[in-house]
Amino acid sequence: MADYYRAEIPSGVLYAPISLGATGTIITGVPGKRIVVLSTYVIVSTAANVNFQTSTGLVSLTGPVACATNGGFVLPYNQGGWFATAVGDSLILNLSPNINVGGSISYTLV
Repeated sequence: MADYYRAEIPSGVLYAPISLGATGTIITGVPGKRIVVLSTYVIVSTAANVNFQTSTGLVSLTGPVACATNGGFVLPYNQGGWFATAVGDSLILNLSPNINVGGSISYTLV
């Protein structure tokens, strides 16, 4: 995971791979900080619904995205962020059903 300075995001942009075989944590929460997703792509191995959740009570941050086999979605760079977790929460990728997914995510902590 690299941390690069960006003038528009003083705390820097962080990057993480997405590689799951079931619903799970993509980014572990940091006390006192929100995870703001700046861009992501997700590719699924089998048809599934995918959505992002914040770890407190597993509150959905996005609606379910229906992905076809070997399909997925891209959220291009958004300086303001696409969505954010609650303060201190982890970012969860919810998969229904549990399948293999891959991808990448860029985010910042605020």
